[in-house]
Amino acid sequence: RLRPYDLGALLAAGHTTVSVKSRPRVGIIPTGDELIQPGEETKPGAVIDFNSTVLASFVREWGGAPIKYPRARDDMNALLQAVRRAAEECDIVTIIAGSSAGEHDLTADVVGEAGELLVHGIDVMPGKPAVLGNVGNKPLLGVPGYPVSAIVIAREILRPALEKFLGSVAPAYPTVRAVLPKKIASHLGLEEFIRVTLGRVNEKLVAVPLGRGAGVITTMVHADGLMRIPSLVEGLNAGEEAEVELLRPIADI
Repeated sequence: RLRPYDLGALLAAGHTTVSVKSRPRVGIIPTGDELIQPGEETKPGAVIDFNSTVLASFVREWGGAPIKYPRARDDMNALLQAVRRAAEECDIVTIIAGSSAGEHDLTADVVGEAGELLVHGIDVMPGKPAVLGNVGNKPLLGVPGYPVSAIVIAREILRPALEKFLGSVAPAYPTVRAVLPKKIASHLGLEEFIRVTLGRVNEKLVAVPLGRGAGVITTMVHADGLMRIPSLVEGLNAGEEAEVELLRPIADI
């Protein structure tokens, strides 16, 4: 990544052009008959499509170029058409929702039909139903529809994929050590990400867990960080210290 002083050094040496990696194009396909666009009139059963905007913002932040496609209906042919188009036009394809095991969850079948299905389900929570595959030699990521699951999968899988395309590693998330005020149970066999708020009590930094539901986007707004519980650990005890990946600068907390 060219930093401000890198640009200065290049110009000082007389270089006015330089070869760079192109920004990887990331196709974002929102799916679901229930989706409506922000600003449209709401009705019972309708869900506002905000996941695609969140994903596009992450892609820009990580150095990619997001391409948002129109909503694809819960229909095999419509989804196949959308995926094939995105695979032709983009470097990476993402499909939002449809990765669970419900009647209208067609993402895994679509990937298997259009290309190669590599993985359906990973040992992370939230985000377990994620789909990995390739279509036309392009990597494809099926992102769960629950917003917190989508964010975890984007951070853990999409970000490293973009780094591979760019040939550079983004700065690591800043971390702090914090103490838990109460015991947290966790599912054995799943790496779990716990949203926490942080506060200083006397000389200790304390991490208080927020709600663990994957469908509540506002918990990400309130969270100061994410605490990882490894897959082979059944939980953390009260008073135990753990590492927290910060979601905002420590000075703001």
